[in-house]
Amino acid sequence: MKFKKKIANIITVILVTLLIISVMFMTLYRHQIATLRSVNKIDDYPIYTMDYEGTYWFDDFMNTEGMTENFNGFFNQKLSHGFIRSSFANNSESSGFCTCFVCENENGDILFCRNMESTSVPYPSIVVTTHDGTYATVGTAFLTDRPEGTFGFMRDMLTEPYFIGDGMNEAGLAISILTVPAAIVPQNDGTPLLGAEQICRLILNEAGTVEEAVALFDEFTMRVSMTQQLSFCHFFIADRSGAAVVVELHDGIVDVIEPIHDNYMTVTNFYLSSDTLSGSGQTRYNTVEAVLEESGGVMSEHDAFELLGTLDDPFIHPEWTCVYNLTTGEMSIMPNGQLDHIHEIDYSF
Repeated sequence: MKFKKKIANIITVILVTLLIISVMFMTLYRHQIATLRSVNKIDDYPIYTMDYEGTYWFDDFMNTEGMTENFNGFFNQKLSHGFIRSSFANNSESSGFCTCFVCENENGDILFCRNMESTSVPYPSIVVTTHDGTYATVGTAFLTDRPEGTFGFMRDMLTEPYFIGDGMNEAGLAISILTVPAAIVPQNDGTPLLGAEQICRLILNEAGTVEEAVALFDEFTMRVSMTQQLSFCHFFIADRSGAAVVVELHDGIVDVIEPIHDNYMTVTNFYLSSDTLSGSGQTRYNTVEAVLEESGGVMSEHDAFELLGTLDDPFIHPEWTCVYNLTTGEMSIMPNGQLDHIHEIDYSF
């Protein structure tokens, strides 16, 4: 009888201990669990959505060296509370191409329209909403290349706010990355090293206007690899007032290019500030410019999707197309030029 009672007491202790551990685990990881539970596949291309709950410690990240080989250590310590020791595998710093423009729709709303394009390698995407900066944001990130449902897939999902390729915040400011030939970036001593996607994150979190966004380029040094501080992209930025610029980093300077038209601007993959640095995408640029000139810079959301989804370029195809309404805060995404697969993203700032 005493033996049975002893066994019962041991089982009780074990169960209570497991309960305590479970409660501690659920409390410690409640935001990460809620974030992962929000992941939803909205298109088979695939496209996912995710609402990131809680903090991802970007302010702390900005107070470190930034995007160096220590990012795994930063992630392990902050995002996983030191319990996860694997490395991330995100499709960051892609070699894709882009076509972007800003214009007005028939109601006078400001539209920020962006194609992510590639030659052959698919770039699946995830639309991530965040609420952890000065401004809440929505943006499209390069999806992890780990198999869905694996531990690595879920772990990488928690890093997705660091890998935004285009996005908009609640103040009505939008930004996108567009690749260009390599150039030497300015050196801002004592600042963190940021890749292109982390620059997007910083600007979406902290800038409410184009002017504020441009000022943030003094707060970091750009890097592409651990040994190089080069720019392989420029940045297209616009806000709900209709202001728009392209920011290019080359020859050790920050070059800000203003629009040449009153109510629209087009950007592809060549430098607008330098003929010698060149680039690609002139045909796509001219096609979009011609359509916008004919329409007086006014275009509906559907027409914007149709234009970007059917650009005539034999070497590339669209991976995803986003239209951000900077006036209303609405966002829609289309995979692979499929006009019958336009998804309006459901979120709230």
